[in-house]
Formats: sequence, C-alpha cells, structure tokens
Amino acid sequence: MQGSIFVKNNQLPKRGDTLLYLFFENDKVTEHFAHIFPKEICLKIENKTKLNDFLGKKDQCISFDADPFYSNIILIGAGKKKNFTVMDIKNQTAEALRKARVLKSAAIDMWFHSNVLTDMKEVGKNISIAYFMSEYVYHLHKKEETRSKHHHIKTFTLYTDTNKINEIKEGMSNGRKIADAIEYTRHLVNEPASHVYPSILMQKATVIAAKSKNITVQILEKSECEKLGMGAFTAVAKGSEHEAKFIILTYQNPHVNNQKAKKICLIGKSITFDSGGLSLKPASAMEDMKIDMSGGATVLGIFHYLSQASEQIPYTIYGILPACENMPSGKSMRPGDIVKTIDGTSIEVLNTDAEGRLTLADAIAYAELELHPEVIIDIATLTGACMVALGTEITGLFGNNASLNKIFIETANYEGESVWEMPLYERYLERMKSRVADLKNIGGAPHYGGAITAALFIREFVKKAKWIHLDIAGPGYNSGKPVGIIDVGGTGWGMQTIINLIHSQHFI
Repeated sequence: MQGSIFVKNNQLPKRGDTLLYLFFENDKVTEHFAHIFPKEICLKIENKTKLNDFLGKKDQCISFDADPFYSNIILIGAGKKKNFTVMDIKNQTAEALRKARVLKSAAIDMWFHSNVLTDMKEVGKNISIAYFMSEYVYHLHKKEETRSKHHHIKTFTLYTDTNKINEIKEGMSNGRKIADAIEYTRHLVNEPASHVYPSILMQKATVIAAKSKNITVQILEKSECEKLGMGAFTAVAKGSEHEAKFIILTYQNPHVNNQKAKKICLIGKSITFDSGGLSLKPASAMEDMKIDMSGGATVLGIFHYLSQASEQIPYTIYGILPACENMPSGKSMRPGDIVKTIDGTSIEVLNTDAEGRLTLADAIAYAELELHPEVIIDIATLTGACMVALGTEITGLFGNNASLNKIFIETANYEGESVWEMPLYERYLERMKSRVADLKNIGGAPHYGGAITAALFIREFVKKAKWIHLDIAGPGYNSGKPVGIIDVGGTGWGMQTIINLIHSQHFI
C-alpha cells in the first residue's frame, strides 16, 4: 500500500495543501475556524457554505480554496453530532479523500475534535482504513502510462486536541493491517480466472503460512479428497483442466493453551470460475463469474491479517477453501448424477449451476468430522435469489444459534457492513428431498425462496457447531459507483466484522 499516515497533538498548521474538516449540523463557521484563519477567510468559508446550501448534513461535501493558507478546504457533512459513529468517520473521510484526489492533493491535514468520539483506538483504526482503502485501485493489466496517471495522496496527518495519541497510533497501525488484508482480498477477486485458479489459491495460502510461525497449511489433492469420500466437491471439479485443491489453514496462538482454546472454522466458497457447468449460464451472467471465489478470498485475507497481527487472538482459527472450477466438458458432472459427501449423504444433482453448495457441503462435513469447531462461518457468493431479496449491498445471514446471530449482526452494524437475518423456514426443506437420494441440490420449480433452500441444504451438514451462513452474492462485488471505503470491484465484505469478532473474548 502506498502513502503514510500520522497523528499529531497540536493545532493545525497555518498553511498546507488540503484540509479535511468534519462539520456537524447547526455548527457555526466562526466557532470552528476563528482560531485557525483570519476573519476574511472565515467569511469566505461562511459564504461558501451558504452558496452551496451546506448545512453539515451527512454525505454533504464541498471544497474551495483558502489561499494563501490552504490550497483546498474540504468540508465533510457529518450530520447530527449525537448520531455520529466510527463508521461515519470512516466512510465520510473516504468520500472526502476521493474528492481530494480529484483536486490532485498530495498531502492531507485533518482536524478531529476529541469530544466527538470516545474510543481513540477505533478512531485511529477507522481513519487509517479510510485513507488506505481510498488509495486502492485495480489497474494491474493496464499500460504503464495509464497506471501512472492515477493520483495518489502521499501523506495524511490527523491533528487533534486529545492527549491519547498513543491510542490513536495503535488504532492506525491495526487499521493499516486491516486495510492491507482487504486490499489483498480485493485484488484476488478482481483478478481474472486466467490468473487465479485453484493452484494459485494454494500458492497464496502457502505463502501466508510461510510468513507466520502461528499459521500452518495443509493441501488435500484431488486423489486424497476422493479417498476421504468428498464426492460432491470433486464432482464439481471434474470438467475443469485445473485440478481441485482442498486448502486448510490453521492459526494457533503460541501464548494460548491450544488444548483449551475454542475453535472457529471459516469456510469460503472458492469457485475460481463458474460457467454453470453443463447447466451453462447465459453469456451475460458469466461475465463476472471470476468473483465466485470471493468467500475464499475473504478467508485468505483474514489469514493474511492474522499473519501480521501483533495482538493475541484467543482462538484456534481454521480456514477452509474448497477450491475448484465449474466448467463444461466431456468429463463434467451431469444433471441427474448422484454424488456422495464425506459424511455419507447422497445428493441428486439436478442443476450443475448450483455447485457452490456441493463444495460447501463437503467442507462443512469435513470440519465437523475432523476439526470439531465450536463455530463455523461460511462465506459464499451463493444465490442470485439473495440479491433479489436484499439487493446488492446487504448480506443475507442464516444461522442456527440466535445468540451468535445477534453478536454477528451487532458487530457488522458497528463496522458498517450491512447484513440482514433471513429465516431458516423448515417447511422449505421438503423441497430439497429427493426420490432417489437423500437430498437434491435445488428446490424444484418455481425457484422462489432460493436463498433459503440453499441455506437449508447447507445446514444439513452442520451437526454440532454453532453455524452462520453469509450469502454475499450482492455485496461481495461492487459494479456501481464507489460508496464510503467500497470501491468498484471486489469489496472484501465481512473482513472487518470477522476480524473484530476474533479479537473478542466473548465471541463464543
């Protein structure tokens, strides 16, 4: 990541490149700027706010020059002070930084009043995430002259009146690690399937493990998966020239008694390209199917973070990526085939484009049989039906434990990652019953409630663990305009929430 971030406990400098300033509803210009600028500049700022109908409402943002003091001042509408959160400071700072980049700013000064928020570590963390994520751009495959035109903000300095500078610095350091992990995930999701396939994900996992004494990796090859009985996972991979890789990462804190440490298993759907198999998708629906490994990329991003984390994580954490491609060929799985999972469940495959749940079934069953975690969280770009229900910005959450669901939702809301709890409606499970096998992989026509039936299917392989299923089909990839820290392309959705939770002593 490019750029440097600093914090200083003193008054703003009288001169600089660009000043970012949080401005709340009903604030008066003179109350903010009289101690910084002479009267004529304060009057100019006041006139600019009136001319632009700037009232400090959330998401308002205006810019103007303040020569000879600052080349640019960007006022960030922060809304009502009583409603302001760390999520707001993160998203609104990121939006302002995008504006600063358009203005070709090279150095940013930002003023922060310490009476606005109380947790200075969180302030530092979220401002750091905002700065580094606003710097992210995916242009690896463009010509050098095109890449060089992208403007980077070289330095960001936070000025504040608090004496808790060390707490802000600690938060900024952690925020940079989180931002680095999100960038890692976004890059994997944005790369084309010609550059990211199962063996590449294996290489990435191996490198992460090599960089950390606390992380190990195990790779199960196709033949080993077949011997173990992972018939659903290996069936999905049959049509591809790229062999499947079942990747298992393990994080163990050397300062924690691993015999007593509770276990969390993160499972990411890792279909590196989803053509639909013999149930071939239409061409337009296939354009973005490089993103069908977003869940696996998120798990890798979390382990990338764990490889750098200095704080002690109180859990043993597993990461499973059942990595394969879903491609059509003479060897492909066919509609009507029956496959069997590692726990002995037989599945009638009626649609080869409902393949992600097959790979997750074997991954979850493996976790239950071999790893025995207290908590399983699977992350998957699983169903278009979830986007129909919730749109493209909200993740659907399904879970078998109300307390765990509540903790996850509260944490996600705090981190600004939108999620909505969906029902596991038992009667819909009947749609998944097969006449010739234990289950079928689709719920039959019409395909209403497809996100629910998919979740119910996956739940059949959860035996003892508390379980959350996150359908990120919408928010895993942003094809619209940038919003807050979310840029176009892969988003790394869920990273901030899960990192927050694995630091918590009270998660399980």
